[in-house]
Amino acid sequence: MSSAPAARKPRDLKNHIANRFAKGTLDATIPDGMSGQTFPLEAPTEELQLDYVFGYRGRDSRNNVHHLNPAEIVYPVAGTAVVHNLETGQQRFYLGHDNDIMCLAINPAKNLVATGQESYDPRKAERGAGKAPTVHLWDPATMAPVAVLGREGPHTVGVNVVSFSPDGRYLLSIGYDDNHTLCLWDVASRALRCSMPHRPQQDPGGAVGPAAPGQLRGGGREDGHLRGWSRG
Repeated sequence: MSSAPAARKPRDLKNHIANRFAKGTLDATIPDGMSGQTFPLEAPTEELQLDYVFGYRGRDSRNNVHHLNPAEIVYPVAGTAVVHNLETGQQRFYLGHDNDIMCLAINPAKNLVATGQESYDPRKAERGAGKAPTVHLWDPATMAPVAVLGREGPHTVGVNVVSFSPDGRYLLSIGYDDNHTLCLWDVASRALRCSMPHRPQQDPGGAVGPAAPGQLRGGGREDGHLRGWSRG
């Protein structure tokens, strides 16, 4: 006959401090001699500055490393876009996103970068709640933001394809909601020109992008078909 499990002893929290971290807590022991002391609750005035980023997100993102010039490349890591100088090893960063960057494109003039991200909370986005995933336009020379597209939608779960038109006037974005919603943006006015379902229940993993003035071409890896759209 098994005995009842021993009752758990309550934790002595007198010498512990709990820090909120992400979705859980992290307990830390207060050092000897510090117990019972009070600590300021104000945030410190010092701030950390990002100096260098290691790695590259290539596992589940596409077509997202580009040459800006012979010496520099641009690519995403988590929620940071990195411009890396291959000759000096120095980096500069675009930090405007609030979640992971899933795709990246550069315009033909190589003076404007577009990056698309996941929703801040994909589970809420699937229900039509929470913040919409956005597409950011920014200057790779100064790393300054130029525009943020889609704050009010129509993308929901995330954006996994961005592509500029050959003349740089338009930007195509495709979401990874169930309908893989396709959006066409006017770069100069930031206006949404059209949006429509792209390939329901299928992954637009192939080449997708504006083809010629007034036309779009898109293909995917699942059915091998090439699709085209023209402006009415």
